[in-house]
Amino acid sequence: MKVVLKVNVPKLGEVGQIVKVRDGYARNFLVPLGMAVPYTEKTKKAVDHMMKQQKGKVARKEQQYQALLEQVKGITLAFTKKAGENGKLFGSVTPAEIIDALKEQNIDVDKKYLVITDHINKIGEYDILLKFSQGFEAPFKVVVEAEETQ
Repeated sequence: MKVVLKVNVPKLGEVGQIVKVRDGYARNFLVPLGMAVPYTEKTKKAVDHMMKQQKGKVARKEQQYQALLEQVKGITLAFTKKAGENGKLFGSVTPAEIIDALKEQNIDVDKKYLVITDHINKIGEYDILLKFSQGFEAPFKVVVEAEETQ
């Protein structure tokens, strides 16, 4: 049976591809889960139309990502936290705090795009990566200083 894939299926194909699969696999798995539709000219045209729309969405997303990355590149965020004598913080700098600091700079991103390699729980400078899909990424720095006590 020929089917048109509506989603990427590992080891089978990508969206919009026409693949030949066994009848039972198509009827019992792919079609009921909405992963594919039986191949006809009408369904092929519908999937082609959906692919064109998807490409337009991806292009718009890429433009948004690029604009955000240009804003973030080279930026340095400074945090002042209470710290012990050895430079260890009482607590840490969280991804939510980093996102809030970015929002203060008029950069609105979700914390799922932050890549933090180390826990930010000591005084110092940390490299953070803002990473979107399709290889869009921009590094920036977080500097943590000790709060002065009286």
